[in-house]
Amino acid sequence: MLHTVNPAEILRVGMRHSIPVRMSIFSGGLWHLLDVAVKDVRPDTFDVEVKGDDKEVFATLEVGGSVGIALRHKGSENNFIFDTVIIAVKSTSGEDGGNSVVLAIPEGIELVGKRSYERVKVPAGLDISVKLWSRSKRVLEPSRTEAEVLHSLEGKLIEVSAGGMQLSICSSQGPSLNEGDFIGLEFQPSRSQSPLRLNAYVRNILRPGGEGDLVVGLEMVGLEASAEGRMSLSRLCSVMDEYRGKNEEDAGEKNGGQRTADSG
Repeated sequence: MLHTVNPAEILRVGMRHSIPVRMSIFSGGLWHLLDVAVKDVRPDTFDVEVKGDDKEVFATLEVGGSVGIALRHKGSENNFIFDTVIIAVKSTSGEDGGNSVVLAIPEGIELVGKRSYERVKVPAGLDISVKLWSRSKRVLEPSRTEAEVLHSLEGKLIEVSAGGMQLSICSSQGPSLNEGDFIGLEFQPSRSQSPLRLNAYVRNILRPGGEGDLVVGLEMVGLEASAEGRMSLSRLCSVMDEYRGKNEEDAGEKNGGQRTADSG
């Protein structure tokens, strides 16, 4: 569930408490993620310092470009997200130098409840197929959709959250999937809903027991960087609420049936 809150005040709180911030940038056909820290907040702009030394990604930042911002504090009840525009890019040389970006204060900041980032298992009896395709390839047939041209794998959804998902993929499928791959994905949360299409990075690939299906962990990216992305995120949160409610209902029925059997 998303709500709008005061932008400047949230940024000031983030600066005072050194809340970790992640900035997402779409460049060269890929989403890039940078860890940053809020260093100054003014009436119309604020500064973030870029951590690390990812010079290639920093070099892609351009004045007027759009970025997504996510403030995720483990001790907070909410996660704050918004998109904004680059006002200036500053690069300082020397041992004490660092890279910083001046960003516009957004009109509003939206928040996602902390619970939404806790993964929820797909309810029993619900078989959710997930289509995956590489986002690093070009569409060579304009008459067909991107999914039709680039679709390469299909998996089964195991659990999902606002930040990622886990799914199983038959190991006999090809081509291979690797950690770090940037992919597109599409799934229909239930029969009554339209498909959701998202972008993600492959974060881990496991093979329980050393054989059989692969268990793949994905991190969704870019949802905070546009109004359309945040609408998809809102839908995703609603899906999780639906799954969570069904799981609780199923657990209640199971416990009720067990009590009836015990009393008999």
